[in-house]
Amino acid sequence: MENRKMVPEIRFSGFTDPWEQCKLEDFVDKAVDNRGKTPPLDECGSHPLIEVAALGGVHPNYSKIEKYLSDDSFENSLRAYIKKGDILFATVGSIGLVSLMDSRDEAAIAQNIVAFRAKENFVPEYLYALFTNEGNQYKAKRIVMGAVQPSIKVSQLVNVEYKLTTNNKEQKKIGMYFSCMDTLITLHQRKLEKLKTFKKAMLDKMFPKNGELVPEIRFSGFTDPWEQCKLGDIGKASGGISIESEFDEFGKYKVISIGSYSVTNKYIDQGIRVNKTEKTENYILNKNDLTMILNDKTASGNIIGRVLLIDTDDSYVFNQRTERIEVNEDEYLPEFLYQLLNADNTRAKIILASQGNTQIYVNWRTISKLAYKITMSKDEQSKIAKIFTNVDNIITLHQRKLEKLQNIKKSMLNKMFI
Repeated sequence: MENRKMVPEIRFSGFTDPWEQCKLEDFVDKAVDNRGKTPPLDECGSHPLIEVAALGGVHPNYSKIEKYLSDDSFENSLRAYIKKGDILFATVGSIGLVSLMDSRDEAAIAQNIVAFRAKENFVPEYLYALFTNEGNQYKAKRIVMGAVQPSIKVSQLVNVEYKLTTNNKEQKKIGMYFSCMDTLITLHQRKLEKLKTFKKAMLDKMFPKNGELVPEIRFSGFTDPWEQCKLGDIGKASGGISIESEFDEFGKYKVISIGSYSVTNKYIDQGIRVNKTEKTENYILNKNDLTMILNDKTASGNIIGRVLLIDTDDSYVFNQRTERIEVNEDEYLPEFLYQLLNADNTRAKIILASQGNTQIYVNWRTISKLAYKITMSKDEQSKIAKIFTNVDNIITLHQRKLEKLQNIKKSMLNKMFI
């Protein structure tokens, strides 16, 4: 019975020995620990200082590096140096977040990270996968101290016990499997980011910049200047009311509230439902309505002003803090306005008009007077909407592929480790 517990659910053929329970200090050495020692920083330095924000991927994310060390600081202010294959382990904040160090030996780690080095006969790629297993991450979190700023003592961490194979060949196979999986995930992430960057660049070029009457890139056959239109003139607007009292888990209608908006401009289903009642009947949305969120949960402005395009009749109800826009479809295509209003340059005006500190908000009466350049040719609107709708569909497809790969990896981490 005990041996059955000491083998993973899925295992490469040829390996039958039970796994062993070992303390962390049995299979890694503490290689670098700069706790309590903050080296002098230099904004012109050439040595990136890796902090917790850069961890979580297979390797450190250098795009999130904000601090650097000079040559002098790097050579004289550190206790030790990280090497390729070291496991970088967060000990403050996001406890247990790990990355596998790459070949950038000019980098250093901040004092909220400790670097572990695999002992002889242990494979770094295998140990990295071991630490990313959900159950094993929880083991580190069980010894966390502090609530406001969680932290762990390395002296306690090294005594945490893990179940693992000590067979070097099995470690290599498992390590290689997850390395290949991580490479595939990284490729899909890069492809997805390129698509998002492409869309952002095209939005900037296919809508007029400030002070311009026509966009930089335009479909052939269209030469008329775009016209200036106020936000409040594109359709009939009406604000939502609080309908929390009508929430019903078995209700027919999905509720659109502040949590329904995302940075991808896609509807997030929070599972909130209502039925048609005297209070909600006037807030049922129609296909091609637009809804705009007038609040943001933070001061960053990531959500405020974003717009959803309703894709079906009689399925959604809008809550407070959301403005409904019944588009004047004689002059404007809803699909075109959806792309225009979600463009960064458009939202920038709304963010500029926002109020508040911790949570920002806008008043519809104020932003309805904001003016935007719009082509009055519905043929041109249609072409622009179609190209961005196609790009959105491709982005969604790649996002789903990426999520599927990430779910497969998560499942395999649970099944190939104990």
